[in-house]
Amino acid sequence: MKKRTGKRLLSLFLSLVMIFGMFPASVFATGELGSVRVIVENTTFTEEYAEKNDIEWKDTYWTGPLVDATVDLSEDSTMMSCIKSALDANHIPSEGADGTYISSINGLAEVDGGSGAGWMGTLNDWFPNVGLAAVTDLADGDVIRVMYTCDLGADLDGEYGTNQGYLSALSASEGTLEPAFDKATLEYTLTVGADVETVDITAAAENKQDKVTVKVGETTYRRGENVAVAADEEITITCGSKTYTVKVAQEAAAPDTYVVTLPTGDGY
Repeated sequence: MKKRTGKRLLSLFLSLVMIFGMFPASVFATGELGSVRVIVENTTFTEEYAEKNDIEWKDTYWTGPLVDATVDLSEDSTMMSCIKSALDANHIPSEGADGTYISSINGLAEVDGGSGAGWMGTLNDWFPNVGLAAVTDLADGDVIRVMYTCDLGADLDGEYGTNQGYLSALSASEGTLEPAFDKATLEYTLTVGADVETVDITAAAENKQDKVTVKVGETTYRRGENVAVAADEEITITCGSKTYTVKVAQEAAAPDTYVVTLPTGDGY
């Protein structure tokens, strides 16, 4: 009887192993694709703004940061699904986050702050030119920021129709950038030490309607990702219709130093 029971248990175990082996690992593992940071905030519609513009300020309104959460990515993640997950995890009521357009978050709705007011979202400081539910190009470390605007994005550095491809900032975590950054200057040299292999390039668009892309050759680097550098390589930063170039200059390695100790005594 014991032998039969043991065989049945072994058979059941092997069957379960075969069944579970048929499912992809992503079904059971979480966070394999990394995570994104989701921030929800209102910095534009304040009680002072309401008073100045003769808008009724209600008790349901709020100002400041509301959510700052980490959301695991899945194969079907979108900007909107990540926003919805962050709101639900923090028990924040919303309208439209389960669809294609967010009309209200935590009691603050579109047009509450005026005729041009509503919710807008950026991916790594860029306002996508499609709906948030259509943005699927997400990667580990991305930052999704949902913000309330009172002026169709102009008060969030994202005014439509005025983007001209200029950067507002350009810097590197290592080395010296020459000349000093000026948005109208498109060519630079970055001098780094002989032992520097990667740098973090910070490039911000003057208008967040312009997408910033950093490349070395055919390799594209996302925001916050270390850029591989070597002497005479060129880093290309595209901002809307303009292209900035940064040529890498690497300092020569210091020569090896040898210490020779001479014996002491007669004759020396």
